[in-house]
Amino acid sequence: MIYNIPTFVSRSEMNKVPISDLLTAMRFPYYEQVQSLRHYRAVVNANGFIADFTVNMARNEWISRKDGVHGQTAELIDYLNFKPRDFDGNYHDHMELMLNAYQESETLPGSFPTTTVRLGKFRTTLTDDIDESVYELMTRHGISTDVLDQFCKQVEVNDPQKSKDKYLLAFPADNDNWMVFCDTAWRPYDESTITTIGKIKKNQYCFVYDSPSDFLAMMEMWHKNQVSQSFSSTYHLIINGRQNIEKAQQFIRDNPDFLSVKTFFPNTADGRQMFKDINDACKGTAVNRSDIFKGYESLASRMRMQMPSDIYEKYVVKMSDNEEAISPSLKDTNRLTTDKTSNSQCLTNQSSEEGQQEAEKSDKIAKGTGPVQNLTLEPKHKGWGL
Repeated sequence: MIYNIPTFVSRSEMNKVPISDLLTAMRFPYYEQVQSLRHYRAVVNANGFIADFTVNMARNEWISRKDGVHGQTAELIDYLNFKPRDFDGNYHDHMELMLNAYQESETLPGSFPTTTVRLGKFRTTLTDDIDESVYELMTRHGISTDVLDQFCKQVEVNDPQKSKDKYLLAFPADNDNWMVFCDTAWRPYDESTITTIGKIKKNQYCFVYDSPSDFLAMMEMWHKNQVSQSFSSTYHLIINGRQNIEKAQQFIRDNPDFLSVKTFFPNTADGRQMFKDINDACKGTAVNRSDIFKGYESLASRMRMQMPSDIYEKYVVKMSDNEEAISPSLKDTNRLTTDKTSNSQCLTNQSSEEGQQEAEKSDKIAKGTGPVQNLTLEPKHKGWGL
């Protein structure tokens, strides 16, 4: 992605940047979103200063009731003291950080492959206390800390060779197994199987997802739109990859008393095939609800930060078909960034390579995944994508 950033970005120009996107670029996790209001609470410096504020995403304004201050994007930068010491009124570095975050979001997979990872040679601990670095990682995917706390745990992995702990998001399954999120892939610990959530009741809907990311996105949407109570009796089935489709089919056959089976599979060839397989198990009565994320590859990608069309039009250089452009790599460090970095990585290089090989066999990775170079970029979605 090639940018055309002016050497001087004014305060008024910075105020046009979506506040929620800037906070995502800064890796600020939010604990809850209700409609257009996104609520934040985080320790922002070594002195223990706790920033507690709300962002109105529709108005692009924020307020801290605790401190009695409010304003636009530039005022929030002042409030969080997110400026270099030699700041001279030029928000160029802030804008560059924002655009780098948009590029990172564009290159994330639209849906996530599932491959097996073995943790046997590492010391692992399953805990309810999720590390801040894991919250920051999932902020990129539009998932709040409250939803993570409700449905996820954390695997702490100690590598004795490196004497270093890593923190990975864990998604429990009914059979005491769990899925582990390694930044770009969900990996079942030990045997790969389906995940079910809920209790079987009378007159109940069954929602079927491809991966835990889609389930978490649905829970985030329900909470945001305040409809969780309306769907409190819904049963959830997560297939965790095509390799488990026969297990999912058998589960559907063994439970013919669901009112309806609704699927939320990605808009890909794999997703369409999974719907056909589930529909066969339902004898043609399944309902494909991919319409709720129309224009996006998956339910998970719908929740992610999207570059607004006005920023795209102003800062992204459009290349003609016969022009070559190699995007500058993201900076290894940025003088605006803090110590907040994501620790969630795949456990070994070998497991990472296996995940990539699996992903390449499917079209489940979104277009644009991987290093950005030699491409003509068109916006995937215009607007805020809320």
